[in-house]
Amino acid sequence: MENAKNIINVVSYVGAWLLFVGPVIQARMELAEEARRLKEGFDASENKKKRDELIKSMHDRGKKREQRRHTRAEMLSILSPEQLEVLRRFGRKALAWEFVGIGAACLAVKETFELCEGFEMGLVWFFVIVVLTFAACLYFGFKRKR
Repeated sequence: MENAKNIINVVSYVGAWLLFVGPVIQARMELAEEARRLKEGFDASENKKKRDELIKSMHDRGKKREQRRHTRAEMLSILSPEQLEVLRRFGRKALAWEFVGIGAACLAVKETFELCEGFEMGLVWFFVIVVLTFAACLYFGFKRKR
């Protein structure tokens, strides 16, 4: 019976981390597509020169917060309604995938703890396994095909 419990712990551990990395990969693909649409909309913009100047000034670290906020408002004012909708959709998708990823990560950490508890590993091993598995998931989740 103990072996069956350990097998279930291992399967639960793997499944929970797959539930984490799956949405990371899906989010990367969907957000990359939205970013491509957004970039296409920006490139087709009539105000391309003004847009480029505003983007450059937004990245100026020496500016005060209020100046950067004003620059962002200027940037939004040159966007068409369609471009604004693409930008809003991008933000909503990013937030939704963030919630999915956080929930899956919480489940994965719990399952990792139960795995370590089942094999009577210490707390140090728990943290090592979580960090290494998390890093591997992010590596493979954000790895690009060449």
